[in-house]
Amino acid sequence: MFFIRIFTVLSFFISFFYASADKTVTLAYFKSSIKDVSAKDSKISLEIWVRELGKKIGLKVEPVYYGKIEEFKRDFENKKIDLAIASPLTFIKDMNTSLLTDGFYGGGKDTMQMCIVAKNDPKIKSLKDLRNKRIAVLTNDDIAVLYLDEFLLRNFHKSTKNYFKKIIEVKKRSQGILKIFFDKADAAIVTKGAYLTAVELNPQIKKRVKILKEYNLNLSSPAYFRKDLDKNTIEKVKKAVFNLNTYPKGKQILTIFKISKMVPCSVTKLKEMKKIYESYLKLKRKYEGE
Repeated sequence: MFFIRIFTVLSFFISFFYASADKTVTLAYFKSSIKDVSAKDSKISLEIWVRELGKKIGLKVEPVYYGKIEEFKRDFENKKIDLAIASPLTFIKDMNTSLLTDGFYGGGKDTMQMCIVAKNDPKIKSLKDLRNKRIAVLTNDDIAVLYLDEFLLRNFHKSTKNYFKKIIEVKKRSQGILKIFFDKADAAIVTKGAYLTAVELNPQIKKRVKILKEYNLNLSSPAYFRKDLDKNTIEKVKKAVFNLNTYPKGKQILTIFKISKMVPCSVTKLKEMKKIYESYLKLKRKYEGE
């Protein structure tokens, strides 16, 4: 759901600032950026929303969904994409990051503060006690799993798939919490916001599901501009995005989409993420021979 929020907000404000311009702003999102919602639902809702906004303000805003990395990479390199949104790992592993320039992402505890939750069993006091247990993981949640992989390899010499007896994929983070609640999983990776919301809706969850470990993500589904895109265009879009929380209408939209603010996202953040990824690869080769 987070991805739909950030994408819709970006589409609206880029459209707003270019309503009088005779141009198309192409916002491209790769499937790896979609979390907590199906690709089908995200495509339908985004395309209807963005095109309707474009009609109202006199600008064609083109949202483009990519399911194949080869096409995403090709079109970005061929300057068919103005703003690219994907998982940090997609940028690191598959894209030429020298073609990117600083962008932004939707900040807030709900999107960046992760936690491992587990059944409220006195025998489960830390991740050490989850060995050979069942864990629920959001489909395509590559960054959250990467952090867990690196931690488990560094401390217990096992990656997630080898540390746990079973990995249960879920389509929504809330489903992972419910899996624990109904004793169909022993643990789950969720955002802290998802856990707190679940507890608010059903206080019984707090009695049966506890937070075992918390950690912050360095980056999640960033939006980066094409480096050779007109600088004036980039700066105007950035100004619009970063000022959202300074006036009533902007605050209202942020509230609707549950984003506390839009924050700058430097390309150097990818370098930080790459260090974590390279550490994971090194540890995996050392302890699992892969």
